[in-house]
Amino acid sequence: MTPLPTRSEREREAPVDVDEPGGDDRRLCVVGAGVRGTILLDRLRALLDPVGGAPASAAQGLTVDLVDPHRPGPGRIWRTDQSPHLVMNTRADATTVFTGPESTVCGPADPPAPTLYEWARLAAGAPLPEPRRSALAEVADRLDPGCLGTAAPEAAGLRPWDFASRALFGRYLAWALADVIARLPPGVRVAHHARRVVDVRAARGAERARVLLDDGTALPADAVILALGWHLGTSGRGGAGRAGTGRLVPADSPVDQDLDRIAPGAPIALKGLGMSFFDTLILLTQGRGGSFTADGAGGLVYRRGGGEPLVYAGSRRGLPFRAQPELRGPWAGPGLPHTRRAIAALPPAEADLSAAVLPALRRDAALAYYTTLARVSPGAFAEDRGALLGQLAAPDAPDQGALRDAVARAVPRAADRLDLAAAERPVPDVRSLAAYRAWATRYLTDDLREAERGPDSPLKAALACYGAVRPLLPAAAGDGRLTARSYDADLLPFLRLAGAVCGVPPAFRVRQLLALLRADVVRLLPPGMRVETADGRAAVWSDAVPGSRVAVDAVVEAHLPPPGLGGGTGTPLDALCARGEARPHRVGGLARPGLDVAAATGAVVRADGSPHRRLFAVGLPVESLRIFTIVAPVARTDSAVLREADACARAALTRCRSGAGGLGNSRALPAT
Repeated sequence: MTPLPTRSEREREAPVDVDEPGGDDRRLCVVGAGVRGTILLDRLRALLDPVGGAPASAAQGLTVDLVDPHRPGPGRIWRTDQSPHLVMNTRADATTVFTGPESTVCGPADPPAPTLYEWARLAAGAPLPEPRRSALAEVADRLDPGCLGTAAPEAAGLRPWDFASRALFGRYLAWALADVIARLPPGVRVAHHARRVVDVRAARGAERARVLLDDGTALPADAVILALGWHLGTSGRGGAGRAGTGRLVPADSPVDQDLDRIAPGAPIALKGLGMSFFDTLILLTQGRGGSFTADGAGGLVYRRGGGEPLVYAGSRRGLPFRAQPELRGPWAGPGLPHTRRAIAALPPAEADLSAAVLPALRRDAALAYYTTLARVSPGAFAEDRGALLGQLAAPDAPDQGALRDAVARAVPRAADRLDLAAAERPVPDVRSLAAYRAWATRYLTDDLREAERGPDSPLKAALACYGAVRPLLPAAAGDGRLTARSYDADLLPFLRLAGAVCGVPPAFRVRQLLALLRADVVRLLPPGMRVETADGRAAVWSDAVPGSRVAVDAVVEAHLPPPGLGGGTGTPLDALCARGEARPHRVGGLARPGLDVAAATGAVVRADGSPHRRLFAVGLPVESLRIFTIVAPVARTDSAVLREADACARAALTRCRSGAGGLGNSRALPAT
């Protein structure tokens, strides 16, 4: 990667303007050509398509500049050359970048489009069931089997409920972007600039914005959309992430962390027990020649490859995330009737999650639990289960004491009842490393057993509600709807809790972790992990267990930092905020990690509170305001990610209009 020029270098070298288009030509610049950039281009396509009502002149004379140093579509995170051992944590048929009938922004210009699973099957020449096979016939005709590359065997065997490799998703994104460009109305040019953006100069008047690249080029733009990803700097391995200092390997996408510096057999620490933990762990074990084989009893045995280190793993909570249920067929998941009603009844401002939404969610969890229990273990009920289920399903919230009594009468064995408090806070009070590790192994084994039951696990059905509610949170908590107290005391803790309990890693990852624990390749630390890196040394320990301190050769931050501005990491947001051209989102007077934007359009808000006319932002930089829009759209839902992109694309196109004309699209993707 070309390193970012320093500020003094930028001041010495005046930007070189590209040729200004003349006449009715217009330019729209999208900074970031990964998942968000792909979605934005598709929404631009739909808004410019005459089938959707756009005038025939709308697409004439528009140049869309895509700026990203990485391959458009996959970007850095989903690039296609990463290890096949790394997988997604969203199921293949739930993953998309396109609208569908359930989306409120889907219109006449949005023909049926494939999910990741459907695309993979079509590209591999494998059959799809009706009616999707007929609906996607035109897509199948446009597909080149060569787009799968080395992922062809995986694609041919993919099932809807499988977790595809990250590299396969990258190939889907590459195809999606190219397909969108091929379907743009005539008259628009799309140009990819394989550079980094260092600044955006967005004037207040009629003057165009200028997007400054790291080679000194300045792109003129009638509108700029910042679709940036994780802000992790530019000085790490391969220029992709942050450089480590001393014993610390800083947070980044695991494939971009400098794991090569970790010697075989060396004691190291992984700080974090979420998805990045599982990815980093698999790169340090299976990725270094280790292998997993079946033990004949439903578990796995790890065979050392000789390159793995000794891993001490911990976090503030002290437990890896729970496993997702294993599926062997479609599963609708929880409907959340109580939660949806509670969200719909929230006031437009000064809302409080703890007053109605979170209690409603726990009612939905109880309803899911006992409905599943009644189906798979009817003998657990001592009396008519219909009365209890009717009580749980009733729209009006029951008296909690009366409900507890009803549950105790209907389900006499305490072991058969739902204990949400224990599921949310399972860690016991332990005083020794050996006791904690023995308990944690039992906990992971029990959780895996529940995951293996799939839709027949009452506990997994209940905890799935915690994950299912997250796509609803933009409506409940986004765009400044909550009180400051509820934002800090309800929303942020719930987001951390939901990720831990709803089931994030695929079940086979937990099965692999148990094998690594048995092989003594991984040793878990109790809650309250502490890290010390100073004077060329490193150590980790747990606050919960005296005497747990252990010296390590390196500490790997096995997590991604909170999405947002990423101050000091060399993104254009640094320069914009320094000049007062952007400001952080605030709640209760406190600055949050994200960027402040206008709720309806995504227009970036200046320090003085005025919105930009030509500068917009979507995605990760505005996560603290939008709430849980960091994931790709979930198929067959009214995705907030798609709604956000559509609104921003509309606003940006409006800024690009000149005279009676509209906007445009493109036929080719030349590299510049």
